[in-house]
Amino acid sequence: MERAVSLAAALQGAAPEPGAFARHLGGLLSRTEDPMLALERLHARDLALAFSCAQGLPAACALLEQEVLLKLRVPLSRIHPSPAFVDEVLQVLRAKLLMTRVEAPSRLLGYAGTGPLLYWVSISAVRLALRMRKALGEESQAEVLAAPGGLGFVLEEARGHVRAALIRAVASLNDVDRVLLRLHFVEKLSLERMAALFGLHKSTLSRRLSVVQALLKKRTRRALAERLSLPTGSGQPDARHPGAAGLEPLRPAGRARESCPDENTLLGYASEALDPEGTAAVHQHVVGCPECWSVLTALGGLETPLHAWQRPADA
Repeated sequence: MERAVSLAAALQGAAPEPGAFARHLGGLLSRTEDPMLALERLHARDLALAFSCAQGLPAACALLEQEVLLKLRVPLSRIHPSPAFVDEVLQVLRAKLLMTRVEAPSRLLGYAGTGPLLYWVSISAVRLALRMRKALGEESQAEVLAAPGGLGFVLEEARGHVRAALIRAVASLNDVDRVLLRLHFVEKLSLERMAALFGLHKSTLSRRLSVVQALLKKRTRRALAERLSLPTGSGQPDARHPGAAGLEPLRPAGRARESCPDENTLLGYASEALDPEGTAAVHQHVVGCPECWSVLTALGGLETPLHAWQRPADA
């Protein structure tokens, strides 16, 4: 505890009042199964910074901006390439984290110090960005995939028409197939990492990716033909799923969607700070949740990425 208070005091002008910080820390530790272990793993300086921001200290808020919020621009730009979109996400995030509310305490008080504050805030930021992108509609999601450097395997013979056809084709895919394409072509995940996330062998995942690419090409050409009033060829409907190629449908574990882990739990998973039972439970959720895949992928895109989540237990 003395070490934690000392690290908090090192923030100087951004440091919280020692007694208030000690009470806050004591309350957090009292809710853990092993307070001593939690204290050993505690990111005390980050916890103190979050607490000072929640108390409204201007120096702490400025330090949060410098050490955390400005570093989120790169991972957020992977969710949507528009700088205006990134600015809007950060503005909403600042309001959620820093603005005082009568009806509820600051969300920063929920940070438990189980991992770096940068990654805890990043999880909130990415989830917020995904919700805001979804609010823009399916076309916005397809725009990200159609961006330069994304799905380069679609020919751009007539750029404007092809782009519009590609957007329509991407929107016609199911959610999991869009995630598969986005992870590989936009977020640049390797086949090994994706295979681990989907619980598949690398070769199986590679075949599946090839089939989805072929399906997207076919739907893009058909949409382009309709757009330009060209004959579509055989007129036969394309396969709705790669099952025709002998592959099992790829879907999140065949179960109903459950609530996602909170920031502290997901950060504990990424930092390997959970017990084996907790790790297994979170892993079971993560492999079936496209949103949590995106969140963890964003952690890997930060300046000092966390890699523990790439080695899930029993994968």
